[in-house]
Amino acid sequence: MEILKLGLMFIRGGGYHGEHRYCEVEAEHLHNVPSYIAGGEVANHLYYLAKEVPFYLTRVDLKIEARMDLVRRYVPLWTELESLVPIDGSPWKDEWLEMKANGWNYGRPAAP
Repeated sequence: MEILKLGLMFIRGGGYHGEHRYCEVEAEHLHNVPSYIAGGEVANHLYYLAKEVPFYLTRVDLKIEARMDLVRRYVPLWTELESLVPIDGSPWKDEWLEMKANGWNYGRPAAP
């Protein structure tokens, strides 16, 4: 819920400032979150972390401080979600484990 709340706040601000391209990127990132919250296949949460978050990070302009601020606020939430999402049985298990083995850490440096 917090991911959705933060993103919607930033979409509201972006819309106010006429940043329609940014609003599109953020909405694309968030559009499946309600279905994840409502239930359904738990494996979809790993899809969000393995596919949607990395795609979002390629599209959002991190040179803009407000965008970087939002990502900094998302990272702890993504990390918390990661600790709750079951990996076994997910169609994205192997891909996720490979990403993590290769140091995937939401754009942050890997922990020592």
